[in-house]
Amino acid sequence: MKRIAIIGAGFRGIGCLRVLLQHGYQVDVYEKNNDVGGVWHPSNNYQGLKIHTPAKLNQFFDFPYPDNIDLSERLGSKQIFEYIKSFCIAKDLYSHITFNTQVHKIQYNTQSKTSTLLLSTNNGREYVTNKYDFIINTNGFCDKHIPEFKGAEKFNGEIIHSFDATEEEIKSIISSNKKVTVVGAGKTSTDLVSTFSKYNYKLTWLYRKAYWFLRFSPLQNAIKNGSSGDSGFSIYKMLMLLGFLISSHFPNLGCWLWKMTDVIDTYGERHSDFKKFHVALIDDSEFKTLKESNKLYGVIGEIDRFDKNGYYLKNKRFIESDVVICCTGSSGTKSLVNIEIDGEKLNLNNVYKSYRASVIPQVPNLIFTAYHHFVMGLGDGELQAQWIMNYMESNYNEAYLRKNALTYDYPFFTKLILFDASEYYFPSFMKMQFDFIKNHEMGSMEYVKFIYNFFFKPGRLEPLKMNFSTHVQEHEIRTAPIEHA
Repeated sequence: MKRIAIIGAGFRGIGCLRVLLQHGYQVDVYEKNNDVGGVWHPSNNYQGLKIHTPAKLNQFFDFPYPDNIDLSERLGSKQIFEYIKSFCIAKDLYSHITFNTQVHKIQYNTQSKTSTLLLSTNNGREYVTNKYDFIINTNGFCDKHIPEFKGAEKFNGEIIHSFDATEEEIKSIISSNKKVTVVGAGKTSTDLVSTFSKYNYKLTWLYRKAYWFLRFSPLQNAIKNGSSGDSGFSIYKMLMLLGFLISSHFPNLGCWLWKMTDVIDTYGERHSDFKKFHVALIDDSEFKTLKESNKLYGVIGEIDRFDKNGYYLKNKRFIESDVVICCTGSSGTKSLVNIEIDGEKLNLNNVYKSYRASVIPQVPNLIFTAYHHFVMGLGDGELQAQWIMNYMESNYNEAYLRKNALTYDYPFFTKLILFDASEYYFPSFMKMQFDFIKNHEMGSMEYVKFIYNFFFKPGRLEPLKMNFSTHVQEHEIRTAPIEHA
């Protein structure tokens, strides 16, 4: 029986745990927080955080939401957290999770092809685990990233990350009547601007270019119609699917179609830079609020340097501020633990190859889940677990992984693959899927059907079927000479 360690008890870690246990693996999960949830754990939430898509699209496959939940609504972080907890209780997963435990190092041995973990607990105890056959690291872009602003040390106010803009923090800011700047144009910034608008609170909303978002209201109506038994093929469905198909190869054309037919909208200038589009959804009432806030408080620009009472933009304009909230995403490397190969530290800045955006060839028994998505939503962890099982049973060696890995123009762990504002979303997303389809790990038509059902088909959704890679010869996997970096 293979022994597996999972780092992180967010929804991907929990999804992997459930599926692997169902198939007889021995699994231990290590979580630094005091409960499950990952980004949905209360300690990791900013005020106003909601999951991007309707509840119907964010369920574990065999665990529906309670009857009192409107499946067409986007749920808040507290609801998602409680749902994940309920799933873990119902499936008896808590007994496999060690909480308040931080993983500091993964130690891989090339002879035994096993790894140990260096751990520390909240009470200060450090220890090394027994050997594991495979490690699944579900931590990814979840470490707060704040740019290194020039002159920040002179600033008398606060510079905080959006994840620290909790309900208590925002109430404290408002009660103290502080001058607030929200920095960023993406979904997090829109959530925070909407939150401040509920208090009728003035702020500065600073960004370089407005993002495009899918309009949530038509999708919500399609889900409601489907849930009531109307499975007809509407104009909206046709536009959505056509846009998806076109955007995979011609993203400007697909997004232009959506722009012209009001499938997507923006709170700012209706520009044609569709790299500023990452498939988040905003409902029409929120769009109205954001457009009004943008007219009142929106400032297009970029911080050049800080002074004691505020900051200068690159156009020399000075803006007073007491609190600057950076909606600037998360880091690709800060949250990663150290990796050692036979006692030598692996330099992640030298990793340019990745197999299926999940495995680096140098450490064949270490699998990352945060850098690849089969689909949005909680069920993605369960889909990933299916592929992980196939991968673990295949016993690929380093030479095979190097030969079949994608090579990137930049160190793999230093860049957001899906949410990179310098690249188009859909080609990046489909590039991830292409290797799985090309190597028969999933069928192209089955995947298209799954995506369609995921968005539009009422009723319970069946998981996408993952297959073994059929093109690989056993001799090729196990006897190919090792190719060193």
